Amino acid sequence: HARTHHRFQVTAMAIAPVEEGAFVSQFLALGLDDQTVRILSLDQKTCLQPLRMQRLMGVPSSVCIIQVSTLLSRDAWHAHEHTNNSTPVLVTLHPYPHLILSLSLPATLQVAGQPGEPGTLQLHVGINNGVVARSTMDRVSGDLTDTRTRYL
Repeated sequence: HARTHHRFQVTAMAIAPVEEGAFVSQFLALGLDDQTVRILSLDQKTCLQPLRMQRLMGVPSSVCIIQVSTLLSRDAWHAHEHTNNSTPVLVTLHPYPHLILSLSLPATLQVAGQPGEPGTLQLHVGINNGVVARSTMDRVSGDLTDTRTRYL
């Protein structure tokens, strides 16, 4: 069995959604009291090996990995609803398929993915100081990019 040792206490944990056709998730996200979130592999050959680390502005109190999928393409919506400066798009959040959001996006913004394609993985981290951080997560390597923060 694989083991991993951290000198810090785990404050939050999340497992990535299982990809369609797969049997297990690929990633585990751990929020630690050293003000970091770490992405670990759940692959059978490299189980619990550290992949990525992201430094935060405080101690993470919650972690969630979601898959954002487009139900209808931006072009399909645009053909039905003409607006001056925004285009509505429906998205689902996996592992919460019962939640369907209708977002109004600027007409110049490109929607990631087409209907039926795997969605984008996002890492959401709630921090104990009231800040939420959102990062795009690479589906293969676990790389974290395009991190944005917001104070709630």
